[in-house]
Amino acid sequence: LYAHVYHNGLGGAIYEPARYFEELMGGLANVRTIHRICMWVIMIFVPIHVYMAIFNAVKGKNGAMDAIVSGYKFVKEH
Repeated sequence: LYAHVYHNGLGGAIYEPARYFEELMGGLANVRTIHRICMWVIMIFVPIHVYMAIFNAVKGKNGAMDAIVSGYKFVKEH
């Protein structure tokens, strides 16, 4: 989609390879449809993923989520 809007610089450099992939996907209309579907999948996935990660950090007390952020797994000694 970028190569069809900006014809100078990067858009001009990737125009020919982008045309190849455009033809593989069935034309510019299909590229736009695939782009919109992927955009909505990402827009739905990211908030759910962040919510589940925060929920796991708050409710799951094994420290796995905190280890992803800090690099250290803090486990309470009994």
